[in-house]
Amino acid sequence: MVSDFTQPSSHQSTMLNRNSNRTHEDLDTNPSLHFPVISSNFYHRLPKLDLQTFSGDILAWQTFLDSFQTTVHTNPSLTNVQRFSYLKSQLMKHEAEQCIAGLALTSANYEQAILLLKERFGQKQHIINAYMQNLLELPNPSLSPASLRNFYDKMETSIRGLESLGQSQDRFGSLLVPIIFNKLPTEMRKTLTREHGKNSLDIKSLREAIGKEAYVQEAGHFKMSDTFTPTASFHTGATSRFQTYKQKNTGNQNKPRKVKTCIFCQESHSAGERTKVSTHEKRYAGFVLIALEATEFQIIRQNIHVVNATENIILAYVTKIISQITKQTQP
Repeated sequence: MVSDFTQPSSHQSTMLNRNSNRTHEDLDTNPSLHFPVISSNFYHRLPKLDLQTFSGDILAWQTFLDSFQTTVHTNPSLTNVQRFSYLKSQLMKHEAEQCIAGLALTSANYEQAILLLKERFGQKQHIINAYMQNLLELPNPSLSPASLRNFYDKMETSIRGLESLGQSQDRFGSLLVPIIFNKLPTEMRKTLTREHGKNSLDIKSLREAIGKEAYVQEAGHFKMSDTFTPTASFHTGATSRFQTYKQKNTGNQNKPRKVKTCIFCQESHSAGERTKVSTHEKRYAGFVLIALEATEFQIIRQNIHVVNATENIILAYVTKIISQITKQTQP
């Protein structure tokens, strides 16, 4: 009896094999009979993405939205729940977080969150008003390179923002010109008025003038170097007898001071003290200025304020440089 229990008969073996085959067929034809298998990708970590954060600044909303849509929203490998998780992680300040607070992390709520943020921070008219307010609140710059460059960059950022929203210069230019013009330093306003005269100044010309002045101030900010090399020998390839000069000559400190002589008439006065300047002297000074390097020329313009300088002052400054070079060539 034991052997009959432990060893199935041939008939029993046949029935078991048929049942086993039928079970496998049922599993293959009916997926619902399969045991649930948890995919290894279901509990994977979100990929690390370098995303821009949003703190609630209305002027930064469009940039954040464009970056988020490119990196996350249009990414086909992400689900809406994952996109919503990324979105929440990039809202940094209380104002932005509070806008979508209370929304559960679901696929349907992701679309709702995007709509709420657009209604709160993406209103076109509100953004235009914010750009205009920024222009009104720009601090008055000085003629220092850093101050003027900072003013110009912030002004350009706001104006380009208005243009990106479809606001042409013709629409807001007439309003901004007097506002920006009155913020400029007095010397710049005088120069612009002198150049344009009674002609009206448009916003395009004003932007170009401020950008040009910022460039000039930066070019003239460098200090006069200890050595000076004329550019004529550089461009022609000739060997100039005026190589370099030193502004500081410690060996001549104890020598008696020489009486200043005019380089033109050789009398005992400087060129700047002359009461009359001939046409020949003006032309000679102009040639010297042209011979100087571009950076040195900008330095001269800044140091003597050419806008208000008299001819005598210009000649005196040029004469000083010529005399320093000449001293090095004398035996």
